[in-house]
Amino acid sequence: MARSATIIGIGLALLAMFVVAGAFAIDADPAAWEIETTRWVHRRDDAWAVLLWPIMALGSTPGGIAVTGLVWWQLGRRPGLVVGISFAAAYVTASVAKRVVERARPDAIDLGEMPRQVLDTFAFPSGHSAQSFAIAVAVALVATRWGPWRFALVPLAAITSLARMYFGVHFLGDVLAGAVLGTGIALVVDQLVPRDTASGPPDPSG
Repeated sequence: MARSATIIGIGLALLAMFVVAGAFAIDADPAAWEIETTRWVHRRDDAWAVLLWPIMALGSTPGGIAVTGLVWWQLGRRPGLVVGISFAAAYVTASVAKRVVERARPDAIDLGEMPRQVLDTFAFPSGHSAQSFAIAVAVALVATRWGPWRFALVPLAAITSLARMYFGVHFLGDVLAGAVLGTGIALVVDQLVPRDTASGPPDPSG
């Protein structure tokens, strides 16, 4: 019980951090450190695009559905629900937050050159970061049967976040906020989805 309360507390604290960051981001220009870091990542060699583009699928709707289906198939109903609900909650929350904060995406002035990808939606938070971290953390929590491999998606989620800056569609603050949001949601969802009752032989005492 204490462990559950601690994990929920951490998750809620991360979600509170996200809300505070979003409040500060409303009507505020990106900080200099965000612009400089994003510009540095964006200026890496074009050859990285071939590797980074497929990795970003982890934070997409098809990627979320695929991972959820795999976990459900391999590990059962509850793990699948935790991953699927975490992904869906991250998607919805990030989409709503974008419309509330209305932060513009990086442009040629911010990056010092044209972004590799141009989108006409808002930037804060990064939906790809939120969704990929929600999936990665949820899998790490529920896929204990996979041993150390259950953590494999966490570095891929981090790479997804870097890729969003590389393609010039998010500032560093956007992807950090997304990572905090996705992680917080996964921690809370894992504790709220009921554990399956262990099956066993009937109790002879009735």
